[in-house]
Amino acid sequence: MTFQDLEALWSARSRRERHMLTGLAGLLVLLVAWYGVVAPALAWRDAARERLQAAAAQSDRIGTGLARLKAAETRARATSNLSVDQAGKQAAEAVDLEVQITIASADEATFTIASTPTGPLFAWLGLLESDYGIRPSRLTIVRAPGGLEVEGALPAGDS
Repeated sequence: MTFQDLEALWSARSRRERHMLTGLAGLLVLLVAWYGVVAPALAWRDAARERLQAAAAQSDRIGTGLARLKAAETRARATSNLSVDQAGKQAAEAVDLEVQITIASADEATFTIASTPTGPLFAWLGLLESDYGIRPSRLTIVRAPGGLEVEGALPAGDS
């Protein structure tokens, strides 16, 4: 089909048909522009915004982690000569937890916690490990009406 054939076909249409075909062609161009250009651009923008938010959140977590690491390093240097019971009591004060620590032998200190919620207990255990490098060698946790009752031992020789 040549251009003259298309022109003859167009001329053979009534004025009303030409307006309708022009409108349909315009609608088709708008649909192609929307689904081919605008919608992908909007989707790309939303995906970029989500990636930016995820990167900002990760950056915040890294910054917080670095600050905690530096603080722990500073505390570890300052407390490297603490005994295990001093370190345990200091960590307990930091998380507002009442812990009874007694030196059982040269190699072990025992501790008991009468009644505590899970949050402060695990915060204390985490602080002991992260700031003082102390992990319990024995740990018994029993659910009680007022919270958790805890008994355990800390290795005294490592501190």
